[in-house]
Amino acid sequence: MGPKVRREVTGLTVNKVVSVPRKRRRALRAYFHQIEQNPSAFTKQKQKAIGYAAWIFSYHKAEGSNYLSVAHSIPDPEQ
Repeated sequence: MGPKVRREVTGLTVNKVVSVPRKRRRALRAYFHQIEQNPSAFTKQKQKAIGYAAWIFSYHKAEGSNYLSVAHSIPDPEQ
């Protein structure tokens, strides 16, 4: 592979730095934007959102911390 080819392993880009691919990051940015607009519509997906945010946080600290705060703003599902 040449130096300008994206190298992907298990869904992560591993060129110079391990990173989440741009397409996935953009999709997650849209997902968290939807959560910000109407958090109460995502009560059943709260744990999923926290998991995605934690995953992004492990590779992109600033972006992930914003997503974690958005995910924790989702109200708890009614038991």
